[in-house]
Amino acid sequence: MAVAEMDVILDISMNKAWDLFDKPGAYNWQSDVFRVDVHDDEHFTEFHDDGRMTFTLKQRDFYDRLEYDVETEELTGHRIILFMEERSGIRIALMDEFKPKKLIGNPMLGMNMAKKAKAMEKDIKKFFK
Repeated sequence: MAVAEMDVILDISMNKAWDLFDKPGAYNWQSDVFRVDVHDDEHFTEFHDDGRMTFTLKQRDFYDRLEYDVETEELTGHRIILFMEERSGIRIALMDEFKPKKLIGNPMLGMNMAKKAKAMEKDIKKFFK
């Protein structure tokens, strides 16, 4: 199993931070996503240059926590997103845990996930600049 984390503090309202992740149809802030199909309130698919990720909502505690099961062609995983008020703004903490579907997985999975988490952090900061 590979784990990647992102932790960013932004000087924005909780509502703006929450909407960034709870409204999947608005993906213009993500540089690696070129399309999102929203199936219903609990299911959506993101399309990336390197494939697609399908999300199923597992937990929604408004302005506090989102959890999704995530699946790609090669991986299954779980994403947790936490929202916390800080003195200097809103903290968004994201953790992805993925494992390969096949017995022999990608040895670079952890590095690839860390790279994607860094790119997401950069995209968020750029979007709210």
